[in-house]
Amino acid sequence: MRFLDRVRRLMINTMLTDWDRGLFEVLVLHLSGEVASAMSRIPVVVRRSAPGAGNETGERIRYELASIFADILQRAGREAGDHLQKLAGSREAPRRSRFLAAISADLLPLARQGPPINPEELTGLFTVRYRHGDPAVVEGGRQALARLGRILSHRPELAAALRVATGNQFPLTGTSALLQPALWTALRDMGLLEGIGFPERSAELLSELGLRVKRLELVAALRGRLEMIARRGRGYVLTSHRPPRPIARSTRPFDFARPGVVGTAVRRFGLVYDLTSFTETLEVVRKQGPRAEERALQFMYIFQQRLDTVRRRRRLTFEKFLGDGAFYSSRRAVRLLAAGAEIQRAYERLRQKGFPFDRGLRMALNFATYHLLPMVPAGGNASRFEFFGHGVVELARLTTGKSVREIDEIAEFLVHAGYSSAVVEDFLGPLIRARCGTAAPEQRRYVARLDEHGELINEGIVLTAAFVEELQRELGDQPLLVAGMGEGGASVVLSLDEEATTPIFVALSYLGIARLKGLPPLELVEAVVLDGPPAHLASAPESVDLLSFLRVLASGEPEENEPKAKEVPSDLVVATYLDDSGHRLWLF
Repeated sequence: MRFLDRVRRLMINTMLTDWDRGLFEVLVLHLSGEVASAMSRIPVVVRRSAPGAGNETGERIRYELASIFADILQRAGREAGDHLQKLAGSREAPRRSRFLAAISADLLPLARQGPPINPEELTGLFTVRYRHGDPAVVEGGRQALARLGRILSHRPELAAALRVATGNQFPLTGTSALLQPALWTALRDMGLLEGIGFPERSAELLSELGLRVKRLELVAALRGRLEMIARRGRGYVLTSHRPPRPIARSTRPFDFARPGVVGTAVRRFGLVYDLTSFTETLEVVRKQGPRAEERALQFMYIFQQRLDTVRRRRRLTFEKFLGDGAFYSSRRAVRLLAAGAEIQRAYERLRQKGFPFDRGLRMALNFATYHLLPMVPAGGNASRFEFFGHGVVELARLTTGKSVREIDEIAEFLVHAGYSSAVVEDFLGPLIRARCGTAAPEQRRYVARLDEHGELINEGIVLTAAFVEELQRELGDQPLLVAGMGEGGASVVLSLDEEATTPIFVALSYLGIARLKGLPPLELVEAVVLDGPPAHLASAPESVDLLSFLRVLASGEPEENEPKAKEVPSDLVVATYLDDSGHRLWLF
């Protein structure tokens, strides 16, 4: 069957990426709503096709078709589970969905979109689901409640007892009480069924029918929370509203027909910090004895506490530890840059107090596409999402540089092999100078630069070009101030006071294009944390592009001297062809 095959493929795709996130249950909820919507039209179609047929015929056909769809859904679920079990080569059967089993067994959520207004609308269910049930039980229950009403009118103490037993949540007689399981249970326990002339088996049927109606109410409420959307241009609109309502472009809807169901790609600002020569310092501390190790542990605890304070104040999200560093994400560039400045300040204060890991702190900030991988902890119910992809690799490379990382790995191997860190540094010194160049004397402790080979030597804070572009969008109309930075040229000074704390001044200067192994060429900007506003500041031209202006400042040429790109005429036509000799010619 075509429907069975389509549903099975949807279920297989959803099960592959569910990871206990409830995606399969959402799919079943949506499918049940689609089936119920189709079933609601069956009685009308029957009446039009056979004018002599009564309502009972249409209702019976409705529930018979719903029963067929219930079998199809369960079969699709079983076959999808068997397919995944075979695919994984596992003997353990996949977990069956209790929600799918409950909806299929109940049948009402597949036959109706919402609870019935009149209990008589459920008589068709008796023919299909209750083989031994009498559809006239509904009318019998109505008559029994009428007799109960006459009894209670003469015995108010009995009415009070029934209200207590049922929680006093509904009238004890009338249509609203007909499908209340609590009422029939109370009448049975109090021995009143015989007095109103109603069999206990019939009371059990009405109680079960009432429970099915209540489950249908819950399913209908859940289905009402599902919003149908469609793509319009580059964004989405809610098609379940009239007129269609546009929603945020960042929305990641469920699409059960595509791999992953939910798009894993997100655009985030990321920050990674890395402690310089962490392994070598750790080995030195270990050789100094237990007291030195305990002192280093206490300092590291304080450092992590300071970082967490910055994270909370700047509203960052801690994603994971990366070796001796960590990875944070944010939706705002200003917050992340301010956090990077505060982290550097916190590290410097601890370094002055004797922090053993005093070789330096490297940071990199970017704006990139990350992918979210759901991770389910062992024995846990709540899943978390792990960031992975090109964005994380980019940050990791920018905090070390590929060449520097290779040398660090060699140094780490030699130190673990028993060589002293001093001997290792002397041995690898020529290699470091050959691969990374010789650093020019710097007055600043935290500095980033590019050597003559395009290798990044990062001992400060570097920003990617994409981060700088997004940063300017957030800054909006904030004026750009220019300060001289000695031989390093001029830089743009920003005041980061978004969080209404003490203003943080950061100077941005253009580094150039770094060439790191495994990554395409990256255009980088250095961020220098200042102690305060520079003494002499000049205003940058209005409406200037920040990244382009940084390039101009680094080149030392006035912006006016830059050749302006010629505008292409709107009526220009370009044609190209190959002549007889095979040369390409152009016509403008």
